[in-house]
Amino acid sequence: MRPGELHRPRIRTPDQRIRVFISSTLEELAEERAAARRAIEKLRLTPVMFELGARPHPPRELYRAYVDQSQIFVGIYWQRYGAVVPGMTVSGLEDEYRLSASHPRLIYVKSPAPEREERLSELLEAIRRENLASYKPFSTNAELQDLIENDLALLLSERFGSGSGGEGPSASPEIASTLRGNVPGMRARLVGRERERAALKDLLLREDAGLVTLTGPGGVGKTSLGLEIAGELASSFEDGAFLVSLASVEDARLVVPAIASVLDLHISTPDDQMTKAIEAHLRFKQTLILLDNFEQVVAAAPVISVLLGACPRLKILATSRVPLRIRGERELHLAPLAVPKAGEDLDEESLMGCGATRLFIEHIRAARPDFKLTRERAVQVAEICRRLDGLPLAIELAAARCRVLQPKAVLSRLEDALDLLQDGPRDLPERQQTLRAAIRWSYDLLSPELRTRFARLSALVGEWDLEAAQAVGEIAAKPRPDVLAPLVALAESSLIQSVDDDRGEPRFRMLETIRLFAQERLIESGEAEHVRRCHAEHFMRVGLEIGSAAGGLRQRERLLRLDRDLANLRAALQWLLDAGAIEEMLRTATALWRLWEVRGHAAEGFRWLDSGLLRQEAANPEVRAEALLRCGWLARNVSGLAGARRRIEESLALFRDLDNERGVAAALNNLGAIALDQGDREAARQALAEAIVLRRRLGDPIGLAASLLNMGSVEQSDENDDRAAELYLECLEVSRSSGDLDHQHRALIHLGNLRQLEQRYEEAVPLYEESIGLARSLDDRNSVATTTANLGSLARHRNDLPRARELLAEGLSIFREQGNRMGCLFCLVNLARTRGAQGDALLSARVFGACETLREQLGLPPSYMRHEEYLAEIAILRDRAGPESFELAWQAGRRLSMEEAIEIVTGG
Repeated sequence: MRPGELHRPRIRTPDQRIRVFISSTLEELAEERAAARRAIEKLRLTPVMFELGARPHPPRELYRAYVDQSQIFVGIYWQRYGAVVPGMTVSGLEDEYRLSASHPRLIYVKSPAPEREERLSELLEAIRRENLASYKPFSTNAELQDLIENDLALLLSERFGSGSGGEGPSASPEIASTLRGNVPGMRARLVGRERERAALKDLLLREDAGLVTLTGPGGVGKTSLGLEIAGELASSFEDGAFLVSLASVEDARLVVPAIASVLDLHISTPDDQMTKAIEAHLRFKQTLILLDNFEQVVAAAPVISVLLGACPRLKILATSRVPLRIRGERELHLAPLAVPKAGEDLDEESLMGCGATRLFIEHIRAARPDFKLTRERAVQVAEICRRLDGLPLAIELAAARCRVLQPKAVLSRLEDALDLLQDGPRDLPERQQTLRAAIRWSYDLLSPELRTRFARLSALVGEWDLEAAQAVGEIAAKPRPDVLAPLVALAESSLIQSVDDDRGEPRFRMLETIRLFAQERLIESGEAEHVRRCHAEHFMRVGLEIGSAAGGLRQRERLLRLDRDLANLRAALQWLLDAGAIEEMLRTATALWRLWEVRGHAAEGFRWLDSGLLRQEAANPEVRAEALLRCGWLARNVSGLAGARRRIEESLALFRDLDNERGVAAALNNLGAIALDQGDREAARQALAEAIVLRRRLGDPIGLAASLLNMGSVEQSDENDDRAAELYLECLEVSRSSGDLDHQHRALIHLGNLRQLEQRYEEAVPLYEESIGLARSLDDRNSVATTTANLGSLARHRNDLPRARELLAEGLSIFREQGNRMGCLFCLVNLARTRGAQGDALLSARVFGACETLREQLGLPPSYMRHEEYLAEIAILRDRAGPESFELAWQAGRRLSMEEAIEIVTGG
């Protein structure tokens, strides 16, 4: 070779491309191997996929030749170590790693790995101690593919880029070119951002996207994601990727000099000429510029538009809390990380699969490697992340507190989240070292008017609509101006968020941590008490409006509104209670009684009403009577029948004193139903007979239907089945004539139950099916559960025991979710009977014992269990199990809670 040719790069033919050997266990990592292949081929390299080498007994000489003839080693590991064949002391998997000592090695370890074999753990620990290989965790195939693709590109640019020295291979020119720019490498990969990463990369690589703006609230991770993507895409831009940090730039006129400085253009000219100099520099270059923290210099947006117009190959990625609002801008809003749903069953695997909780756990373990994630801690971690709305900065700061506090202690202190979540890493900008500073950064950019509106909106909880925003935001303005424009401005500033609404109406919410900051500003303003009164008065009107349509054709719509406004209704009720506005609070809670019950909030509704009644002194007797009536009915399922009857009797006395016949009829109806539950059939019959007379005279079809239904139950309990059927049919006719869907489906349930007791099963089924259809149309989950449970009981009577268990368990699940203990008792009794019929005598005995305890707690008479049938079944179980064993099981069941009994009878 002539001296002048010594350092010329070698030219490789297609069959001489760099070869990347993939080592893994085929049986458990087939999909991961496919992801690795895609990443390697995307870089135009050659994947070496020696399938024999991934089997339990690989031929050593063959896979050794494959490793020797490759230039890069990629190891993918999860749980299996592989077999150790005769004549070997290690598995083929470990042998492949040892044989690759002369190659660059990229190691990827899948997590979680609850069943990792001990020898694989030892191998991984040895790899970590050696510190001679790149070692990264991953969870999904998409994440693995991205990691391999990025790591290979970086490795090749650093190791093979020069094409000179040694005998190693040269990379292809598009990979080997030296990357230009100043974007720092990201050591830690962002958690939970796979979808956003892909979307952002796709936008930046599109021909028709010049400006992409990454927006989102403070602390959501815009800068981190922008840096990561700019670093990953640097190799895709011939002339490099550059970071222009604008965090310390407060004057929009200084944006152009900042860009020029980063591009190393030392120009001392007026701004317009400096812009032209940047244009000239970038006109024919393929460059990516990351403008970080653009929100405080948004007035410079027109200059960005000029640069993009003059430089066709220039791409700009801006991070900003507000969009730039120039033509051609593509906005990608970065939302907080996903959090686990409330009530979700949690373990380490599910938490590591959720962005917010995985971030929290990874940060804890970085500070405390010995941190153990018990089930109790899993629940606490999930609740912390929910309370922090999945905001990455808040989660990282909370996790940092776990250096000295357990998650339980952090959770208990989150009421003061803005004070707790401070002292972040010192190498972060000051605005990111505390949550309060991150939010203030956005707040300081608002106009005085928007600051006032922002503070007032903190009175709203959860989601809210334009009317609610108007109620708290324009407390002194007459006539009221348009409220939408300031909300849009606050949303663009990432201080509030728009929420999808199935009706197409705009709804908004504020992240809880941001709301705490806004509340501080509201208190400082001196308007807090007045704004909260406006909030309470507005939602008092909402509550009265929602309650007015309960049970009618619009019940489903009202229930959906209750769901949407529940958090604000609770806040309004609490403020009214604390402010001593007891009458207003009772009116609102009373109006909602039926919806509390239907939605499974009977216990909560009871607590609101009971709290108000206990604090009410010289009250309006009409309001008190109505509140007692509804509180007594809700108490039936919460505090027991005795307390329920006492309240309703007090209500009846007040209504009689007031000469309010409608109130008297309603109280008599509820009193009759409670008396029947207690087994006092004579008192029930007397009360209901008077109620029916009153309601016929008053022309109250809905009330009459309710009383006819209850009187039918009295007749049925006295075994007057024909008379009961007549009353149920009259109830059905009256409710159909008035369009009362609620009592229609209840009458159908009672008729179905009657036919079931008469063993006319074929007639019962269509009655139940029509009933459950109506209940679903009303979105009445309690009635759906009732009908489902009755169908389960019917299946038991027909000896279809597997179907009976399935239906009863389904009904029980809904009753349990709704807090309906009487419904739970019905299902537990029938499940105990079903399990006994299937041969589980001792299990059945335990559950019957638990049912007896629950029946007593609710104040129900023995007849509630259909006593004769019940005693006969107990006698059969006693014979099957043996008297002594039966008694031990029964007494053990008596000590069980309802929840424990449910777990026993529905398991196995």
